[in-house]
Amino acid sequence: MLNDERVLKESLQKVITIIDSDKDERVTVDELKVWMDAIHKETIRREFSQRLIYLEHALKELKHSQLNWEAYASIVFPAAEMEKQRKRWSTVDENNDGILTKDEFFAFMYPRVSDKHAHLEVKELISMFDKDFDGNLNFDEFYRFIIHNRRRELDPYTPSERQGAEAEYKDYFDKVVDKNKDGFMDYEELRSFLIGDQSLVAAKLLTEHHDEDKSGFLSISEILKTPQHFTRLLPHQFWDALRAKRDEL
Repeated sequence: MLNDERVLKESLQKVITIIDSDKDERVTVDELKVWMDAIHKETIRREFSQRLIYLEHALKELKHSQLNWEAYASIVFPAAEMEKQRKRWSTVDENNDGILTKDEFFAFMYPRVSDKHAHLEVKELISMFDKDFDGNLNFDEFYRFIIHNRRRELDPYTPSERQGAEAEYKDYFDKVVDKNKDGFMDYEELRSFLIGDQSLVAAKLLTEHHDEDKSGFLSISEILKTPQHFTRLLPHQFWDALRAKRDEL
């Protein structure tokens, strides 16, 4: 279904009519940003709700009444992950009682959305993707991070489209991410990337690379010319329907 260009175009056309809030048949950077912000918030809401449902069931099975570290670790983490996540747990546990409230657990799951706790995720990501151990991320390391987080978006790309996507991210890395132009993404640049306005940056990047007539916005035809590059605009309902179709096969 996802490889069916007709289905993609039809789905995107429906989405475009919603994104185009002033109904002028063109999509601006601001309209793209608002839409991608909404999708991102819905993604977090869904993930968090699903995780809570799973944990509540598991805690009941284990006869735990509260979400303390020992209970959570026994449900979720393999031994290799234990120490890193234990540090994150202790940091967000405001009153140090070993038990997380719903708000504290949200900070544990999504530290990047909090100025107070974003540093936790920055350090973890550098540790995970910094393969040469220099404390920074070069472009190759940064792109591995992108692939890790946006696999669903990149999966339908052909080899040539993947090369194009990598070139776009290289341009993005050089122009936007690497603020001091030293060829690396340092701690502060990664922190800015995580807690900054990624939707705005993504909207600008999409517009810059697909605005063929250099009008400063995207026409419907420009979007539909390469629909695979705009799958990130598809709402969760599209992916729900896609999974349902696959389950029927």
